Amino acid sequence: MIEILISILPFALGVFHEWTAGLLSVVLIVLIALKAKNNKDFKCPFDILFAASVILPLAFLVSPLWAVDKGMTVLGFVKFLPLPLFLILLKNSPEVKDPFKYLPLSGSVMTVLSFILGLVIPAEGYFLVSKRLAGFFQYPNTFALFLLVALGLLLLKEKLEKLDYVYAPILLAGIVLSGSRTVFVLLMMFLCYRIITIKGKKLKLILAAAVVVTVLGSVVYVLATGNKDSIGRFLTTSFTSSTFIGRFLYFKDVLPQIIKHPLGLGYMGYYYSQGTFQTGVYSVNHVHNDLLQILIDVGWLPTILFGIAVVKNFIKIDMKRKIVVILMVLHLLFDFDMQFVAMDLIFLALIFDEETKGEPVKGRTSFIVATSVAGLLSLYFAIPNFLSFIKQDDLAVKVYPAYTKSYVALLSEADSAEEMKDIADKIIKYDDSISIAYSAKARASFSEGDIPAMIENKTKAIERNKYSLVEYEDYIDMLTYSANLYIDAENYDSAQVCINKIKEVPQKLQEVKDGTSSLAYKIKDKPELDLPAEYQEILNALG
Repeated sequence: MIEILISILPFALGVFHEWTAGLLSVVLIVLIALKAKNNKDFKCPFDILFAASVILPLAFLVSPLWAVDKGMTVLGFVKFLPLPLFLILLKNSPEVKDPFKYLPLSGSVMTVLSFILGLVIPAEGYFLVSKRLAGFFQYPNTFALFLLVALGLLLLKEKLEKLDYVYAPILLAGIVLSGSRTVFVLLMMFLCYRIITIKGKKLKLILAAAVVVTVLGSVVYVLATGNKDSIGRFLTTSFTSSTFIGRFLYFKDVLPQIIKHPLGLGYMGYYYSQGTFQTGVYSVNHVHNDLLQILIDVGWLPTILFGIAVVKNFIKIDMKRKIVVILMVLHLLFDFDMQFVAMDLIFLALIFDEETKGEPVKGRTSFIVATSVAGLLSLYFAIPNFLSFIKQDDLAVKVYPAYTKSYVALLSEADSAEEMKDIADKIIKYDDSISIAYSAKARASFSEGDIPAMIENKTKAIERNKYSLVEYEDYIDMLTYSANLYIDAENYDSAQVCINKIKEVPQKLQEVKDGTSSLAYKIKDKPELDLPAEYQEILNALG
């Protein structure tokens, strides 16, 4: 069952979405219950890896006490609950000799299916991202890593079987079509290592030929088509590329926050609050480094515990698994692979110590009830996530009134200033860092003629989204209109307040420029902090 589970889960969107993780927890709990019912020797793992996997989801469950977003952070519990459940199942499945038995088949099938379905225009957005093959993960980089893991496990076998010669080129083709530059570099490193270590001249020649054909074939393809978006994307690999430098900008910005917040910002806290501390133009859900991600999400202690567990188990596993684990770790330092629970479970299965001590569960019924309660709680929080996924945000907030993501979506659909203000207040109640909520309140206050409230809310909106030139322009527009109305009403003091606020805008922009990292000007989305000519004319007219 374990080997089937590991091979099938990548097709469930990689178990990236919280609702898929919630469903997975239910499946795992059912399998655990069946194991406990039929096995008198049912055990619970008793090691640091299991302890770390339990503490991780629990940390999200208690994080509303300090999290940036007090409503969304509990979704982290849903996302990572499958980890300890999987370890329990793994511990009680001694019959499984090779958890990765079907992984090469799984990767091959996904590659072929994704390629075919990607040719169908309505399905293109699901399996192709910027013309790059993304698999069922819908993310090319993690899809490529999944294929690399499958290929690595295949080529590290002591003896290749007939079907392996079919799987290997398909997996290799999938990696190339994904356009993942980091995975391509890791692939070349691995193949060179395997050429040196593999026994048999024939296999050495085959692997060497694979390297040559892959590189030369890609070069020829690019020269013939001029298309570097997928197959030839690795040819644009450099230390000066926008995506590479962009990652270091994310790292630079998040490190001070990790030091400042030892308990973390909670699940989704990094995404919602990045506007308050970023020093460049970007909007990303994840920091593109899983080590930093867990630090910024749940803080130092769970991260250190997990780190110790991984190192301790890594020492014990065989060389074959060590090589694959190294490949995964090198990649997750530049991406967010561990946000895909399917990849988490593969990683756990790789470092799992079969000799791990286990404590017999005496009260099996109570144990099953406890895990079932956790599963039901997870399922409850997963429901609004699913409703949001299918664009039923109004129902999502009825099921879970603290689901910030749906409130943000509903804000854009508000029909009146009153409704806009009401939704914005609900967002701010659970998350004070969301710029759009304050921007909406400013707009509502402006329509009601409450200019002081507009100024206060717009200032907060800009503080939380300081690189949005549109916010400054909108602010000047509302201030200019208000000043003219005050002048017409001969309320010159209030008009002067508006004029003074307009004059402060250039200084605000200059402060943002001064705080901008030099890295920000080396990536694709460069800061644009100079007001257009028509706004400069307004400032010039004011003196």
